[in-house]
Amino acid sequence: MTLEEFYEGLGDLHRMQERVAENDKIQGFVLLLQQDDNFERLVEALDTGDAEDAFQSAHALKGICENLCLDNVTEVAVPVLEALRTGDISLAKQNFEPLEESYKEVLWRIDELD
Repeated sequence: MTLEEFYEGLGDLHRMQERVAENDKIQGFVLLLQQDDNFERLVEALDTGDAEDAFQSAHALKGICENLCLDNVTEVAVPVLEALRTGDISLAKQNFEPLEESYKEVLWRIDELD
């Protein structure tokens, strides 16, 4: 899968190219997402009811994806993040599935990058 194909439906490659001109560098940044543990920390914090750690993890994950112009993750992270901002774990869990699906699609596509 090319970088263009990777970004199709996930985000805005052109906006990312305005930030980082070289596709090789963009792909390198995208690949680093596999090493990030914020999603796993978010899942664990939601499971244990730790609203503060869940908020920090969700906020970091949203920020990273926003910097990578991965709009599909950023958009669905907002309801989770806003629920956690008020400490509402239950509402965050209710809003979590779209975030999980979007993030897992990003990881799957990273595995498919050329």
